[in-house]
Amino acid sequence: MMELSFKNMIECLQFSPADFFGVKYGLKPVSRIDVGRMQQVSLLNALCQKEGIKLKIIETKIYDSKDNFTLAYISKSEKLIEEAARAEREGNRLKVAELFGYPECCAKFFIKNLNSKTKGENGHLIIDIYKNSSKPFSYYLNSIYNTSGKGNSKIICSETFFQRLGSFCLYYIPHHACSFNCKKSIAFGKEMEKIFRDELPEFNAFLKHILKKPVLVFDDMLFCAFNGLMRGNKVEYETIIPELSFLEAKIKKIILEGDEIIKEKSGFYVYKNGMFVGSFKDAILLQFE
Repeated sequence: MMELSFKNMIECLQFSPADFFGVKYGLKPVSRIDVGRMQQVSLLNALCQKEGIKLKIIETKIYDSKDNFTLAYISKSEKLIEEAARAEREGNRLKVAELFGYPECCAKFFIKNLNSKTKGENGHLIIDIYKNSSKPFSYYLNSIYNTSGKGNSKIICSETFFQRLGSFCLYYIPHHACSFNCKKSIAFGKEMEKIFRDELPEFNAFLKHILKKPVLVFDDMLFCAFNGLMRGNKVEYETIIPELSFLEAKIKKIILEGDEIIKEKSGFYVYKNGMFVGSFKDAILLQFE
């Protein structure tokens, strides 16, 4: 992942480019980040002043949290920052989605999925999005590597790999779409790609390359991206991408020993040079175009 590089300020801030530039270019009324993830708040303040963006640091409880969070909100309007902070504090997710620039269809889908989870379990958001989609899947809407809203937040905050994954910011849309075909989200993603081409051309080229890699998904916390090609129901691969792969040990061992995965009705079968290595079930294989 060494070729991944933002402009220095964005990299130090750990602020998602989609969230920051979304506000700068008017795609998002408001964005925010947990200050605990940022290396230097002073850099964010300097950057916001340079771009004419309002910044407000607010310590508050959000949704059903028992602990306070210190959050950095950015917007071109102080009034909208106050509205967003109040909506999060009151647990008004639809209002939050509106102020963060998320399509209403995606917000309602996310809330429905969130309400269907059993407390503490790994999420099934990506699988539900897949079930709500038809091929081809748009790479603009590949949110597999976006940790926001996925699974148990304590795992994401404490687990080293997920912390690293969150800092990569590998997505065009800062939300999870209601399907991998959502027209409103695709429109947002296309606008963001234009911005990235101008502001972060190297990152944009790398991002598009990564989002089109075949990926095997077990749930929101367990998935595996391949350096390889997907043809029909088969993936031929040289390696997995370690930074984008989180697997149970038994399944990881099988995949690492193989060079080909074939999806059949009864499950997934792994081969090496045509010789059977192992099998597993309960996953989906995705290719974004």
